[in-house]
Amino acid sequence: MSDPSEEQEDIIDVDDGDLVFIQQHHELVLNNNWWLPAYLSISIFALIANFLFLFTVALNRKSTNLKTFTTATTLVIATLDILDISRILPVLFKRFFENNTYRQVYCSLGVFHELAVALLLISISVAVAVQISRDTQYTNNTRTSVAHKVIIPVVLLVAAGAAGPFFLMSFDRLSHSCTDPLRIADLVQSPKVPEYWYSSAVAAVTHIIPILIIPISLTVACFKSCFLGLCCKNRFKQHIGELILAIAICSIYLGTLIWVVLPGIFQLLNYDQLGFQFVPLLWELVNNAARPICYFFFNPAVWTGLKAMCCRNQKKHRFQSDEDEETELALSPVTTV
Repeated sequence: MSDPSEEQEDIIDVDDGDLVFIQQHHELVLNNNWWLPAYLSISIFALIANFLFLFTVALNRKSTNLKTFTTATTLVIATLDILDISRILPVLFKRFFENNTYRQVYCSLGVFHELAVALLLISISVAVAVQISRDTQYTNNTRTSVAHKVIIPVVLLVAAGAAGPFFLMSFDRLSHSCTDPLRIADLVQSPKVPEYWYSSAVAAVTHIIPILIIPISLTVACFKSCFLGLCCKNRFKQHIGELILAIAICSIYLGTLIWVVLPGIFQLLNYDQLGFQFVPLLWELVNNAARPICYFFFNPAVWTGLKAMCCRNQKKHRFQSDEDEETELALSPVTTV
C-alpha cells in the first residue's frame, strides 16, 4: 500500500500552469521483495556479458568468420544495450525519477534504443535469408562490407532523428522507452495530441513492423537453408549458426514485446483480476542479458574466439616454459670432452 503523501507527489506543476498527473516511483520501481535483487542481478550480468562479447570480438577481429553483417550488427546492439543499462539504472533513485530533465533524456534515449534495436533485428533477419548461397562463401562477399558501412549508420541516424523530438516533450509516465502502443486509446480525451500521436506512431513502428517482417524472413531463411542442404556442409556452419542466433534473439525480442503490451490489453478488456503487472524495465533488461548469451552459444566464430581467448594464456605460459628450457640448455656447461 502507498502512503497518502506519496499520492500527493503524483501532481506536479508545469510551465503553463496546468496540473498533470505522473506515476508514482513504486509503479515503475516495484516494491516487491524480488524486484530489486532481480533488477540489479540482471543488470550486472548484462553489463559483464556484453562487455565480454565486445572484448572477445575485438581480440579475434582478424578471423574471417567474424567479418559478417550479423556479427557487425550484434556488436552495435551490444553497445546499445550497455548504454541502455546505464540509462535505466539511475531510475532506481527517486530524485532522478522526479527530475524533468532526466525524464526527457531517459525517454529520448529509450526511444532511440528501441527503434535502433528493432530496425537492426529486422536487418539481421533479412540478411540471414539473403546471404544464403550454394556455391560462394558469404563471409567474403563484398556486399557484406557495403552493408556494414551503409545499413548500420543509416539505421542509427534514422533512430536518432526519430528520437530527437522526444527530448522536447514532457512525459507523464515512464516505461522502458516511454512509448505505449495502447496510448492511442487516450488521444480523444487528451489535450496533448501531438505528443501522444508521435509516441503512438513510434510504438506502432517498433511493434508492428518487427512482428510482420521478422517471422517471414526467418521462415524463408530456414526453408532456403533446408532446400539447399546447407546443414550438411561444414563450410556453411557459420551461416547456420547465425541463422539460429537470429531466430533466438528475435524470438526473445518478439516475446518480450507481447509481455509488455499484454497487461495493458487485459486492462482494456477488464481482466485485471489475472494479476499481470507492468514490469517493462525488467523485460528490457532480460533482453539486454539474454542477447549476449545467444551471441556466445549460437555464433560459432564468437564461441571459437572465446575458447581461443581462454586458452591463450595457457599457450603463452607453455610457450614461455619451452623458452626457459631452451635457455637453460643453452647456458648449461659443456661436460663432454
